Amino acid sequence: MKNSMEVKINGYNCGSFDGSGALGFIFGTFIEDLSFMSDDAIKDLLSGTFDLMADFPSGALLSRKIRRGNDLLKDYDRFDVIRFMVDQYLASEKMGLLSGFGVAICENVEGRHKIIRRLLVNPEKQFISDLM
Repeated sequence: MKNSMEVKINGYNCGSFDGSGALGFIFGTFIEDLSFMSDDAIKDLLSGTFDLMADFPSGALLSRKIRRGNDLLKDYDRFDVIRFMVDQYLASEKMGLLSGFGVAICENVEGRHKIIRRLLVNPEKQFISDLM
């Protein structure tokens, strides 16, 4: 793979990735642990990952992601940082954010469904909130 990087975490060879894929993979490795990490630990994880990525021959996309991440570190907000990490992981898996989801509570009236109540639900925000 051209411009790829071998990623090893704690001595385990995780594979070869391009720059954006490596960034997402590294963040994805720690997503389960984010709810237990302190703000300082998350900042250290981000800055260490960006330092690692600085040594990688990057294109415009990776440079933009690193710049955005560094901006988030300057104006630290836990929700925004975790959302950034989840976004990068989803992008590395060729997925994106979902939108337009909700739940409708219906009742059956004369053989037809009638919407009684709508609850707007954003699964990403709920997932990220659960990590906090």
